[in-house]
Amino acid sequence: MADGCLTCDRLALTMMHLLRHRAFRLLLGARLLGQSGDGLLQGGLVGYSLFSPEKQATASGIATGFALLLLPYSLIGPFVGVLIDRVPRRRVIVLGNVMRAGFSVAIMLCVWHNASYALLLPLVLAALACNRMVLTAHAAAIACTVNSHERVTANSLAPTIGSGASAIATVLAPALAKLWGDNAAATSKVIVIAGAMWVLASVVISRIGPQVLGPHRGAAPEAHSKSPQEIFQGFRVLRDIGSARRAIAIIAVHRMLFGFTLLLTIVHAREHLTQSSRVSAITTVAIVGGLAAGGTFIGAIFAPRLIRGIGPIRGGGLGLGLAGLAIPLGWWFGMNYATIAMYIAAPIIGISYATIRVSSDTVVQSVIADALRGRVFSVYDIVLNVCLVTGVTIAAATVHTRTWALLGAAVLVTAVAVFYGRSARRLSVSERAALALAD
Repeated sequence: MADGCLTCDRLALTMMHLLRHRAFRLLLGARLLGQSGDGLLQGGLVGYSLFSPEKQATASGIATGFALLLLPYSLIGPFVGVLIDRVPRRRVIVLGNVMRAGFSVAIMLCVWHNASYALLLPLVLAALACNRMVLTAHAAAIACTVNSHERVTANSLAPTIGSGASAIATVLAPALAKLWGDNAAATSKVIVIAGAMWVLASVVISRIGPQVLGPHRGAAPEAHSKSPQEIFQGFRVLRDIGSARRAIAIIAVHRMLFGFTLLLTIVHAREHLTQSSRVSAITTVAIVGGLAAGGTFIGAIFAPRLIRGIGPIRGGGLGLGLAGLAIPLGWWFGMNYATIAMYIAAPIIGISYATIRVSSDTVVQSVIADALRGRVFSVYDIVLNVCLVTGVTIAAATVHTRTWALLGAAVLVTAVAVFYGRSARRLSVSERAALALAD
């Protein structure tokens, strides 16, 4: 217990040390507001559509919905990466938040008037595209707000608090809607609050100097070539830098596993919808989401110390191995015997995600030049979106043989974790030097 308290005290001191950087403090505040708005929008729409008795979509229908919401960004992602490496990132974040606040007003009106999905869906797609652009700019900007040796903790604190805020807001959104009447008007109010949070995020980020968040000119002149091929430069950089490519690959595998279990959780909750109530079905998903968010905070406490001790490569492998063993088995017991097993396994989603995310972000930020970082993080985001949809699609295709699919996932993910952990031996001299500075 004493050692645990000491660890928390050290983390608190480290966080206070990071927060002395004004730019990091403001970037973190804007991220907290922005991702809270994300959670409110997503939670409000999920409660409005997925768990309404009159909207009983199949597993394949839900998977198609995820694909429609997430994959279109992959078409514009490479262009967004170039934008983030050419335009001041502060401007990208400000305009992105203002744009999605505007879309939230249109979405609210559609929900209020019970408009068709043909009208609602393009607006949601546009808001999500702005969301991904803003988060990519945030990821590329973190390294510009702290010293190189502080990146591990910064990559633990910022994405973890942001993801946690999003998860909490997602859980709160249906509860707020129920408090206000559990109808279209109540959901519209939740969406209005989301829009207000995005406006506040723009105000906060505007207080940072125009050039502080990068990109910093002169770091890599070739990155600013006018050739149309520069759109795909992020892919070429990853082809040449193995440590960054593998770091993105392991979090992509975790994202696939998350998508797989996410759809199974929704299916499990909806299978009991006709036997209980809509509120009970939403509660099941909300409890899993809340416990996963709690696990993310726990992971954020211990991930920096773990990664400094064994390195980001082995730390990421350990996090993925934890997910590969515990999550599929927890869902197997939960769906076949007792739902509580899913509740026990849910925090491990968060713990493993925090560990892998800190590891992967630190590797990418350390070995990629600032002038190219936006493009690489754009590719990073595209890969995660595609893998989330892939995981959801696999779950929809194997929903009737879920037992074997879960056990197969455990074997596959654990094998990838072992391979990645051993890949630390393959680092080049320059990669080792860059990662040493991040420690």
